[in-house]
Amino acid sequence: IDKKTGHSINSQLKRGSESSDDISAYDLILKNKEQLLSFNEPTRFIFSHSALREGWDNPNVFQICTLKHSDNQTGKRQEVGRGLRLCVNQDGSRMDIESCGEQVHDINILTVIASESYRNFVNDLQADIKTVIYDRPTIASSEYFIGKYVDGNGIPTIIDKTAADKIEFYLINHGYVDINRKITDKYRSEIATDSVAQLPDELKPLSVGIHNLIQAIYDDSLLNSMFINGHETKIKDNPLNNNFNKAEFQALWQQINQQYAYTVDFDSYELINKAIAHINDKLFVSQLQYVTTVGELKERITTQGIEQNEAFKTKRTHTTTLDHIHSGQIKYDLIGQIAQETTLTRKTIVAILKGLSTEKLDMFKYNPEEF
Repeated sequence: IDKKTGHSINSQLKRGSESSDDISAYDLILKNKEQLLSFNEPTRFIFSHSALREGWDNPNVFQICTLKHSDNQTGKRQEVGRGLRLCVNQDGSRMDIESCGEQVHDINILTVIASESYRNFVNDLQADIKTVIYDRPTIASSEYFIGKYVDGNGIPTIIDKTAADKIEFYLINHGYVDINRKITDKYRSEIATDSVAQLPDELKPLSVGIHNLIQAIYDDSLLNSMFINGHETKIKDNPLNNNFNKAEFQALWQQINQQYAYTVDFDSYELINKAIAHINDKLFVSQLQYVTTVGELKERITTQGIEQNEAFKTKRTHTTTLDHIHSGQIKYDLIGQIAQETTLTRKTIVAILKGLSTEKLDMFKYNPEEF
């Protein structure tokens, strides 16, 4: 339909597109709703975001996929609110508890593929009721611990499946988790009074990091202490000794306690060899992970449930570790990035990279930025 004249125009296939502007499609959507809802009608539609906010009143929205980031809180509530409406069948009858009985919650399921993290999505969704609902892990199962890095006597250590299973058994054995692997009040009280049971001997060097991970399940502020800035300047403690007060030292101090500029000349060959040896011995790169979380709004929502952040429940959470990053059109300037951070010449950097072992070089594909 021409917006200016109101007359029908012939459908045309747009250049570079497989879709047409056939008027029959508009008639089917806007006029022939009974036909659209019929099982004999094979047509399926993808609606733009605006159709979820205003316009055609469609109760049968089952999936919402956001393709770009938006800070519009009202828009999010409108879109999800449209999807939360009870659907209708081919006869236009509302599929409520009277029609479907206990299956009403199996039929009326809205799947939201959120562009931001699930935690942020839930927070934004319920901002209007002044509550914060977090989608951090809620169970202390072995899967939660696998792949996490913790500090072991100053050495970053990854928790493998064997260690994760031992942690889970430790929690079960001391009554720190219930049958659903939820953290119990016993653990909360004992960790608060520093009377928690000791971990197995092989895990004791990792105690601080492991307990931080456990506490992060119910208090995600603990995660802040688990991240450090690797570029932060490290200053060693160097207290003054008795020589500082001696007259001889004070006389020397008065002579050298001035501002001077010094230049140093490094042996490039020695620097390259030592850098290669150090990197081959110490370098580790964590593999990237992504978490898939499936959650749903509970059948009944109460004021108490909202206040206790229990309106949403997580059905399952699955963590996947990427073996390598797929190559794409974007190139990562590794040599340029190292040169910027270290002020070394590109020639020196290339010589160091060439001297690394194959095992260490392969870590670049796990996580280029961290490498």
